[in-house]
Amino acid sequence: MNFPSPEPITGIVMFNADSGYVVTSEGIFARTADGGKNWSRPEAVAGPRLESLCFLNPTTGWICGHKGSILFTDNGGHDWTNQSWKDTLAVFFDIAMIDRDTGIVVGMRLDASNQLAAVALKTTDGGRNWNLLEPMGLSYSDAHFEPAGHRLYFMSIGRLNISSDGARNWHTIYTMEGAPARTFSIFDGAGIMAGPKGVCAYSVDSGQTWYKNTRAETQHFVSSVLIDSKRGYIAGKEGVMLATLDGGRNWQPETLPKSFFVMDLFAAGTTVYAVGSDGTILYKNHKQ
Repeated sequence: MNFPSPEPITGIVMFNADSGYVVTSEGIFARTADGGKNWSRPEAVAGPRLESLCFLNPTTGWICGHKGSILFTDNGGHDWTNQSWKDTLAVFFDIAMIDRDTGIVVGMRLDASNQLAAVALKTTDGGRNWNLLEPMGLSYSDAHFEPAGHRLYFMSIGRLNISSDGARNWHTIYTMEGAPARTFSIFDGAGIMAGPKGVCAYSVDSGQTWYKNTRAETQHFVSSVLIDSKRGYIAGKEGVMLATLDGGRNWQPETLPKSFFVMDLFAAGTTVYAVGSDGTILYKNHKQ
């Protein structure tokens, strides 16, 4: 796909081959209705760096980022409601919503006395109010909702925090002997996890147990996605991308048409999208 400017794209959601949204490091939300030939960029959104987006459908969604930024739309990004957190030192890396009312946003607080200080917020009213969760580890990164098991997840260093009751109660799984990971993906019981220095693992029980499968230390992974319980990808710096056909037990290098920092991966059905530095958007179609 073509994007009109070379700014890093930090997140993507696609609904079909034509329609989807991205956010960028320049604080821009952009949408396409023609497969990326044209993009519209609402000026009202421009501001702090954005990191992620979560849409329940083409009209209802949230975006989050630096300076405590959380924004909500109910008309596909034409207009936005500011739901930002009061603490402007907060950096939100990901947001996951169970439904129109309940979800979490996770990240870090830029605290000079604790560079790994984490922050996670919960809402039960669609983001009109956010409540601080009790600490559950350091340096939160990824969040994910798995519809099949109705489980909500978010990651901290060496841990995966899981709720099965709408974020009311949480239990913590210690992953990979405490090795730090940056990203994970869950699909119908299967799970993959990856991070710095080639950290990699897989799960066959919806993230309750993880089996370490480290790759080369020079590889640094920041994004992951499962298409189904077998097929998936992990990717990150220096244009590295690996593919699995067996739920993360084995990985093979994926050849990309250009080298770039892959900042986010997203699966829309059997089509996988990769976005990142230089305004890059790549996609690959898979057969059922």
